[in-house]
Amino acid sequence: MGREVHAADQDGQGVSVRVADGQMCADWPVGCDGAHSRVRKAAGIGFPGGRD
Repeated sequence: MGREVHAADQDGQGVSVRVADGQMCADWPVGCDGAHSRVRKAAGIGFPGGRD
């Protein structure tokens, strides 16, 4: 199930993710949306690959 991520915050309990229709909590965030991933950017992970 896909959801557009607006923000993500991590604490000792897991990750809180704000989406268009509410908020979700999880142990781990997984961003599979390429070079412009909001999840990856929120985690501070760079994108060393190309942007085709």
